[in-house]
Amino acid sequence: MLSSGMTSYLFDILSCYFKFVNYFLLLIWENVIMEKLRYLMTEKELVIMYIIKSIIESRVSTKNAAEVLGLNEYQIKHLKASVKKDGEVFIVRKNRSRKPKHTIPAKIRDKIVFLALAKYKSTNYTHLSELLREFIRYYY
Repeated sequence: MLSSGMTSYLFDILSCYFKFVNYFLLLIWENVIMEKLRYLMTEKELVIMYIIKSIIESRVSTKNAAEVLGLNEYQIKHLKASVKKDGEVFIVRKNRSRKPKHTIPAKIRDKIVFLALAKYKSTNYTHLSELLREFIRYYY
């Protein structure tokens, strides 16, 4: 039978071991996520990420980065702070794969293009918009 001091000591060792394993698995998981994230980043996002990391490591000035990226210094400072806080995830656009809410359905868009190029070819833009408005109101 183990004494209470020995039990407490073993419990502490096991507790430290599980904390270490948990931390190690978390690091592996974060690296896997970051590698997937880098794979999903566009070339432009990768360039932005490289430049922001260069600013954080003091290899590039904020002014030079703003010129290269075509942004102002405030935007660069915002990107830098957000990357420090949230990591590389901040650079990736969040709604990349979603269509805007105001997108015209493909069927209607194709019909509008067909009408504009065929039936209403000789009309001006104002008259075309009026004709299309009537068409959509009547058929949809």
